[in-house]
Amino acid sequence: MQDETQGLHLAKVVHKHHRYPEYELAFPEVAIKQSSFKKLKVGDVVLLGFSYLDMRLLSNGLTKAKVVVELGAPYHRVRIVSLEEGSKRTFESSSKYTLVRCSFGLVQSRVLQEEHKIDISSLDMKHVTLWKDETQKAKGVLCCVEDEIAIEIIKVYE
Repeated sequence: MQDETQGLHLAKVVHKHHRYPEYELAFPEVAIKQSSFKKLKVGDVVLLGFSYLDMRLLSNGLTKAKVVVELGAPYHRVRIVSLEEGSKRTFESSSKYTLVRCSFGLVQSRVLQEEHKIDISSLDMKHVTLWKDETQKAKGVLCCVEDEIAIEIIKVYE
């Protein structure tokens, strides 16, 4: 602790300590053609296949709750619409398609119950991270293409 002050060390310890369980705010997994996903580059647009913000709270890759976003002043929140018993999307494995998770980030909540509201003001709701098999593959920005939600890729990871 020679190079750190006590305050910096305390801030790091507090930041690592989570008071409540964490959940990942994400879209449902999307099936994308594997050949297209491998050729993904900056500027590409990925169509998600839905026209509204269909969002989930995930824990260890399993859906725990369906939520709706409530945007407004002074802060943004998600409201839990229904609870799920740790369900995961079933998808027959195929050599043509791969499942991709589109995540906004992690939120903490002490309870998961219907109509409970969770503050998401710490998340940037315009930026999305694309994950495949627990590996970060790309970052993107939400956009709309012909009334369909899409992600414009701004960074690709190898």
